[in-house]
Amino acid sequence: MKILGIRIPYTKMSDYPLLWFDNPEHIVINAQSSNLSLQDGRKKKLFEKIIDMVVNLMILAFSLIFIYIGTSFLSEQVIYGGTTGDLAFSLLVFLVFGGFGVLMLSFIHRKRVLAIDGTNNQVKFEYVRWPRYDTINYELRMPISYEIMKKKRTITHHEGGDEGTPSRTWTTTHPGVDVSFDLVGEGMIPLLFLEGKNPQTKFESILEILSSTLGIKDE
Repeated sequence: MKILGIRIPYTKMSDYPLLWFDNPEHIVINAQSSNLSLQDGRKKKLFEKIIDMVVNLMILAFSLIFIYIGTSFLSEQVIYGGTTGDLAFSLLVFLVFGGFGVLMLSFIHRKRVLAIDGTNNQVKFEYVRWPRYDTINYELRMPISYEIMKKKRTITHHEGGDEGTPSRTWTTTHPGVDVSFDLVGEGMIPLLFLEGKNPQTKFESILEILSSTLGIKDE
């Protein structure tokens, strides 16, 4: 689930596809026998890197503050020996503040990798860097198969206004194809969206690696 465009951890992932690419050169792919992983390798501009770094440092700082508050309340009661009521209250403060601090860490911007394990019939979508919790797991239905279907996806854009200009919202349409895998209990789910007017030609090398690595015969 997302609130104000921010992914909320510990909630069901329903906004497929898991990865969206508009350029094959932006795909970092690691293929081994019956296993492969894909992630976004787009190089960010310097301004984007600075903004990400500042936001991430602010989130980390606030997270550590909340964790420190919760830990200090509990440790003070343990060290100096409080009453049962004091310990219970301190434990509650520790769980609330410490838990919220740990939860905030998940808002740190990190790239995610989509790993398809043909040997163990597993799909895993997880963060590349720490913290790694909130991993999404699926099971591939055997034999492994996927579908390539034409799809037009839309993106809603928001622009905030000021005192003299109202805010505005608009949408853009992006043609391409969904690459859907047959998952146990889910059916055909689009794990990848490849954007372009002729995506099967544009991403031909990626699709060939996908088929050959997982042993899928093209129909």
